[in-house]
Order: sequence, then structure tokens, then C-alpha cells
Amino acid sequence: MIDSDILIIDFDGANRVLHLSAKTPVPVRTDSELDLMCGAVYKILEKLCESDRVYMIVDIGKIIIDPSLTEKYSAKIQMLKEKFIYRGGLARYGMNVTRVTIMLGYKRHLLDEQNIFPSYEAARRYIDSLIAEPNSLVEKAD
Repeated sequence: MIDSDILIIDFDGANRVLHLSAKTPVPVRTDSELDLMCGAVYKILEKLCESDRVYMIVDIGKIIIDPSLTEKYSAKIQMLKEKFIYRGGLARYGMNVTRVTIMLGYKRHLLDEQNIFPSYEAARRYIDSLIAEPNSLVEKAD
């Protein structure tokens, strides 16, 4: 079971950037664990997005989704993106080469964007570039 106290939520309110990580690796291996994790993130986003959307950076080196859950995870992430996240505004980081290789096998499940970076700094630079050039990719969805 996932302990919600292990999650690290950092919100830069001035730029509307949410960083989701964990104190220790959180393996998500079952449907119920995925539902719990996504439900916790949904509640956080619901609070933060009362007036506007956010950009989101996720440490996938610490929040580890089992490959068998890829389709369900992708559908849940797509719903979160449509409701709460600026278009193109989801960046992931923290995968090692082995996990990247595994994820490339599931590329068809990642839908319209991957935005996977080797480090938090690289993911943040990507998000900062969207903030600096709002007409380049980021548009508020209706």
C-alpha cells in the first residue's frame, strides 16, 4: 500500500509549477495502488487548479509504475492533463537507461507526448521555456 506521507509535493505558486516526488521509491504494482496514487494527485490538483491550470514535473525515478499498468496509467494521466495541466506542461524525469528501454516498448501507450528528461533540472528548463514562450506550445484548454 502507498503511504501518502511519503510523497513530496512542491508547488511554485508564482509560476504554477507542481513538482511531485517521493522520499523513497514508491513502486506502484497494482490497480488499487495506482488508483490511490492518482486519487491523491487528483485531490492536490483539484485544490491548486481552482482558478487556473498548472505545469507538472514528476520524478518517475521515485514514483515507479509497473509496466503492466501502463495502459491504465496513461488513461489516468490523460484525464489529469485534460482537466488540470497546461498543454505540453507535463514533464517527467529520473528514469535510468533500463527503465527508458522498458518504457520505449510501451511508447504507443504514452499518447501524445513523452517529455522524459534525465534530471529535474532538465525537466524544469523545459517547463521554464514553456512559461517564457507561452504561445510556443502552452495554451489553456477550454
